[in-house]
Amino acid sequence: MCGKRVAAVLLPLMLAACGLGTSEPIGGLGNATVTTTGAVSVSGNAIAVFQSGTFGNASLFQIVVTPSISETTPWEISVAAPVPRLAVGTYPFTTPGSPSPIALEATFGTRNGTTGTTYLATSGELVITSSSPLVVRGTIHFTASTTPGSSTAPAVTVESDFTATCLLAGECQ
Repeated sequence: MCGKRVAAVLLPLMLAACGLGTSEPIGGLGNATVTTTGAVSVSGNAIAVFQSGTFGNASLFQIVVTPSISETTPWEISVAAPVPRLAVGTYPFTTPGSPSPIALEATFGTRNGTTGTTYLATSGELVITSSSPLVVRGTIHFTASTTPGSSTAPAVTVESDFTATCLLAGECQ
């Protein structure tokens, strides 16, 4: 899982390096619509990218949906699994340690100044309707909590339709 954590840190930095803090049109990046309800309310359009491949002995598939960096309160949806690019299908989200053929995790994160909050999916699914080395399309739906298993912890419901483009140079495996 270390590779997934590294990717979660590096991907936002790569997005920043691509100039996502500007108001200029961004060529080559995918798009998404996003709606969240609950502890955090978000509604609108976003950027969607993915990466996949085998790096050494580890595989990674990750989709990231984020607004431009110029948002007042930045947020990010991240879906990741230690597997190569997923094929067309429906994949349930898992929580760490739960038995599943694919350890597919989803998070919704927000940042306000130096304070960040991460919501971990407790239920929901990723539906992939199209999958190629250049573009992955589908929907993301999940309910997430800051403390999975707690009925009193802040929670958020996340919905997104996305067309994510490969972030890596060339094609994603």
